[in-house]
Amino acid sequence: MSRDESRHRQLEGGRPPVPPRPSSLRNTTVRLRPRRYSNTMDGYDPTTGLPSQGAPPEAQISSNYQGQESLLTEFQVKVVQDMAGIQHGLNCLTQQVAAVPSQVLEGMARAGAPEESGWFSRISRLHQQLHHQHDQAPPPAASAARLAELQGESKVLSSRNKELQRELDGARRELETVRRKIGGMEGQLRESQEEVNKLRGKEAMLRSMILDQASVQEVSDDDIFQGFMNLRQNVQKISRSTAYAVDTNPLLSAAQEEAMPHLKDFYSPASWGVLALPDRWLRLRAKIYDELHHRILDYNHFGLFGIHAWDGVNNGLIEPGLRRFEYLLKERGVSDNLISDWRISTIKCVELSGIEDLNCTSASNSIYAILAPLLSKHTRPSDEDTLRAGILELCKDAFKLRMLMRKSKNRYLVKTIDPGMTVLLSACENTAYSVSVEGGNNSEKSDEIAYVVFGALVKQPQTADQPEKVLEKAHVVLKRKVTGAARGGL
Repeated sequence: MSRDESRHRQLEGGRPPVPPRPSSLRNTTVRLRPRRYSNTMDGYDPTTGLPSQGAPPEAQISSNYQGQESLLTEFQVKVVQDMAGIQHGLNCLTQQVAAVPSQVLEGMARAGAPEESGWFSRISRLHQQLHHQHDQAPPPAASAARLAELQGESKVLSSRNKELQRELDGARRELETVRRKIGGMEGQLRESQEEVNKLRGKEAMLRSMILDQASVQEVSDDDIFQGFMNLRQNVQKISRSTAYAVDTNPLLSAAQEEAMPHLKDFYSPASWGVLALPDRWLRLRAKIYDELHHRILDYNHFGLFGIHAWDGVNNGLIEPGLRRFEYLLKERGVSDNLISDWRISTIKCVELSGIEDLNCTSASNSIYAILAPLLSKHTRPSDEDTLRAGILELCKDAFKLRMLMRKSKNRYLVKTIDPGMTVLLSACENTAYSVSVEGGNNSEKSDEIAYVVFGALVKQPQTADQPEKVLEKAHVVLKRKVTGAARGGL
């Protein structure tokens, strides 16, 4: 069978023709044999299927060439179609490869892989790069190389995922171990706390027994100091109440002047009227302290103020009698230890009797009477009640502090300065320091103390050979320095 017949039959069978070799085309004229003439384009007899014998050599060559040209054209078309099919297959394969990272990401997400891990971010970036490369439609050779590269990276990531999973399992096991240890330690802690509570209960019981037997309760410097600091802070709080109209000059009624004559001098235009607003606040605080010191802090309480004898005969107040008896013991030379034991035992008996002391109520009414002229006209009754309750609580705190001092064998005092005396700050710097200058600034201060805002807390020695201990210095206001021009004007 000739080559032309083979090509013809392949065309009829639906298979692409095989292009002729160039060498056969060059030797066509030499190998041609006489054939019968045929009117068909390819030189074949349609009845026999064989080459025609009647055509001349030139016609046979021309017909044969035209047939080969047609075959070449059809072959080229077929090649283009096959290449398009191959390209389509490669594109599908590329899409499948591009989908591999997405499937890996989805599988890892279902497995609970943290998105912030390094390999998770790396796969995400790889997924974006693959989408970008897919949009650029890389050539088949590049897609195959990229596929191989991705397969290799997928194996590495899979191996790394297994390692991380093993590490995660190990961490979980360690966490479980730590949890078991914590559970055991919490159990031990509860047992220890129960044991501590039992020991504290025993300690409190033994302490109570010891104190009952000794009849003396030890009071530390810290107890006294904390009570003193709280009292000073509460005095400042009461003096700065918003219920007052400090910027006004109050007018006292005749009843107020008769009940408290010293208020007339305190609120007079010559004293209160010439003060600036900051100095008025300080003066008000100092006035509250003076009342607390006079009525509570400098008073030898036993807790029986206002209680009369109830033996059928009114023999007067009990509290002053106990005070006179204490002074009598000191005058007769009774040792301080014995006097302290008697005083502490007496105070303890008063506390156990449940008698309410009325001294706090008396001091509270006195302080409120001092502040009442400053109350604003717009003050509501509820605000006035709140102020009264705050003043009463302040007096109770002062009374507790004083009784705490009295129940100690150590002699604690709240020392102040007599306002009628001329005292220099340089002479008492160990017990006082300046907080302001009345009518001026710090550069205009003198050495003379104008008044005491709050006294000093002092612990006196039990014997003469021990020094006095200042636990907290007094707050004082200094007078303004008198200049030469001021002297000339006087």
